[in-house]
Amino acid sequence: MGNALGDAGVSAINIVFPAVALTFALGSGIGLGGAVIWSIESGRGNLEKAYKSLKVALILLALVSLIITIVPFVWMDEILDVLGARGDVASYGKIYLWYMFGATIIQLSGSVFVPYERNNGGVTYATYFMVIVFIMNSVLDYVLIMIFPFGIHGAAIATLLSQAVTIVGCIYYVKKHQMLKLSKPVNVQKTSLKIMKIGIAQFGIKMSPMVSIFFMNRYSLYYGRALAVSTISCIEFILFFVYCVLQGVGAGAQPLMSRFYGERRFTDFAIIRRLSLFTALFLATVSIVIIFVARDNLGNLFGTSDEAALEIAIATPVFLVGMFFYAYSRICSSAFYSTERAPLSYVCIYAESIMLIVLLLIIPRFYSLTCVWCYRKFLQHVSAFI
Repeated sequence: MGNALGDAGVSAINIVFPAVALTFALGSGIGLGGAVIWSIESGRGNLEKAYKSLKVALILLALVSLIITIVPFVWMDEILDVLGARGDVASYGKIYLWYMFGATIIQLSGSVFVPYERNNGGVTYATYFMVIVFIMNSVLDYVLIMIFPFGIHGAAIATLLSQAVTIVGCIYYVKKHQMLKLSKPVNVQKTSLKIMKIGIAQFGIKMSPMVSIFFMNRYSLYYGRALAVSTISCIEFILFFVYCVLQGVGAGAQPLMSRFYGERRFTDFAIIRRLSLFTALFLATVSIVIIFVARDNLGNLFGTSDEAALEIAIATPVFLVGMFFYAYSRICSSAFYSTERAPLSYVCIYAESIMLIVLLLIIPRFYSLTCVWCYRKFLQHVSAFI
């Protein structure tokens, strides 16, 4: 499909992805923030407050969708410029963002509803539906790009159609389980603040890796040219899947931790927390061993030059060092925001990115490029211990 889209089309989707990811992160923050309240209040038997959390989450969904739909079109060129899109890449990127921002409500709805499904006992339903949507998106990509040559338009339409199916499934689940029962008038401002307080943590989980990668790429390009960016990009692409798995362990444990916390079953809460931590550390260990053993061949997966493949083999162990600490900090952050201690989760999530930006502004001026790679792993250690 890359050949059908062309280099400019593929580059455009990759370059504007952070803007699209920001939209998803906002939706995930609203959804998880409200879902944690739902689970805790349901555990406490306060069903009225649980229902209100979903209503307020939907109000925030509508408000954020309206803002994201309108504002980017006023500053579309400026957004593309900040993202680094130029020439044909900017032209294709603008087309893609027209679709994505124009249908923000479709993108955000799934991000908001799915956490509620998981926190209402619908983990299996949500998982099956996400798999179906993934398959549908892949099929539509092939049909609308390869069979019908719609190019960048086809890529955007395929994504939106598959996400629309997610909304249908979510609405069916909510209606079936009567999760939107009529309730007394709700204090929108108070509940919104509670949702956002918890949601900031989830927003950071989604966006902080991208912020770190952005600055790592930027300074690696400045100090080490394109070879350094190629090296980091290949390694981060591989580690991204491991990070997703580790985040998934924390996300999977969150509904149970919130429910047990609300029901004051603190022993069961501690068991789930220890079990999720053990699982995350075990998966991190397996991932480290596999990637370390295969490090000399990682460059071949991306068709890099021999020089880049050698750099990848050398740098990979440096990146793997922080895997244990990443696993530990993600489980801790999940435990914190699951139990209404969101400010503590901010430290686990945001400390790394903030310290990375500060140090990258200073230290590489005096030391080698290898230090740029080491800083992020060192900061994962620091944020985990904090």
